[in-house]
Amino acid sequence: MNVAFSYLRFSTQEQAAGDSRRRQMAMAEGYAADHHLRLDASLSFRDLGVSAFRGKNAKEGALRAFLEAIEHNLVPPSSFLLIESLDRLSRDRILAAQSLFLQIVQAGVTIVTLVDRRSYSLEGLNQNPLDLIISLVSMMRANEESEMKSRRIRAAFDIKRAHLAERPWSGRCPGWLRLDKETDKFVVVEQRADVVRRIYREVLSGVSHQTMARTMNEEQVPLFGHGNQKGRIWQKSLVRHLLYSPTVVGTFVPFSSEWVDGVMRMRPQTPIEGYYPAIIDKADWDRIQAKRAAWSAH
Repeated sequence: MNVAFSYLRFSTQEQAAGDSRRRQMAMAEGYAADHHLRLDASLSFRDLGVSAFRGKNAKEGALRAFLEAIEHNLVPPSSFLLIESLDRLSRDRILAAQSLFLQIVQAGVTIVTLVDRRSYSLEGLNQNPLDLIISLVSMMRANEESEMKSRRIRAAFDIKRAHLAERPWSGRCPGWLRLDKETDKFVVVEQRADVVRRIYREVLSGVSHQTMARTMNEEQVPLFGHGNQKGRIWQKSLVRHLLYSPTVVGTFVPFSSEWVDGVMRMRPQTPIEGYYPAIIDKADWDRIQAKRAAWSAH
């Protein structure tokens, strides 16, 4: 009895919360039963929440582990790799996707797409090259769909970014602000803003970051920010962050993502002044930045 391995992949938390995992596992189990294959549970690769677009799963996820298992002879010849469809294997550009596909097939592993129950083996592709063309078309379509989705999302974000001066990007903001849902504007939480103002005032008078953090902890000044702050204490790094963050003078720096050599990079865009209400005078902000530059030079 030949061995089959299930490769389960989906990209988003929405899919994780839905029926994707159960559906793919049921299809794998059904195919194995119908074709008298032993579904190996010990090496069933579940690459949960990892996208195949740009080949990320081949570099970082379970597919990389499966390829290593082939290289180390943990996957016996004449084994089967069961996937829902070829787009689950890779949505990468066509040459990279084809290389990945052939790397698995040339190792003696038969790839089975469970949606159409089509199998791709080394012997089968040599006998019927049309199957190779079918696989290429399928991977091209998967990449085109991902490229189109990526362009649409980027276009939507570009439109949103162009109107940031008129409408906030989201309700996410520094801890001393909150979004008024009725006016769709950020408003200052004065009690928290006063803490930030005090930090600026005392650091400008010569108090060190470490001393400032220790004083805050001794006085039990509550932290503020995103998430549960219970049990957390003031740190020198937090004081430094408040001193160097342009959000205190109302400036927001948006970021855009781009793929470089298969790795997502975040690129800062043009800062937007006046996006947030300023809580620190610009002159005090400039003095802090000048002290920072002098310290760095020293």
